[in-house]
Amino acid sequence: MLGHRVKLANKRKRDRGDEAIGNLHYGKKYKVITNQDGSVHHKEVVTNNEEQDIIDTIRTTRFTDRTTYQTLADRFNRQNKLKRGRRWSKDMVKAMAQRR
Repeated sequence: MLGHRVKLANKRKRDRGDEAIGNLHYGKKYKVITNQDGSVHHKEVVTNNEEQDIIDTIRTTRFTDRTTYQTLADRFNRQNKLKRGRRWSKDMVKAMAQRR
């Protein structure tokens, strides 16, 4: 029964014109387009500028002996730049650096 409801909800979202369904990659977010009565017309995928700045910082950093994944994770955590509510770890930074 649950699977049927999930499939039905996803079909409704596609039918109303949503660009994507479910979780988005880090650096993207949904922008809700509403009708005049305040109901959701559809959702568009847009760039999340704050998250994109962090991605750009990670990708432009040259990782050497002095700049490690852990030092960059520590810097983000000190600046309270969390990854969707979670503290950064060296593995999160490494995965983000290797993703293209």
